[in-house]
Amino acid sequence: MNELETLLKTHDWGHAGYVTRPAVDQAMRATAGAEAAALWEKYCPWSETNGGYINWSKR
Repeated sequence: MNELETLLKTHDWGHAGYVTRPAVDQAMRATAGAEAAALWEKYCPWSETNGGYINWSKR
């Protein structure tokens, strides 16, 4: 598991997560490309694969 995957897996995706979001953004830029996109789709509850932000916000 690389740094990006660890950050995405442990990130607080709620509103309080804005504090650690810059680290996630930096890791996404550093790991740009297909790997970063695949990890985003896997872990981010807002991704299209996971139903998108609108579905997440309804929970």
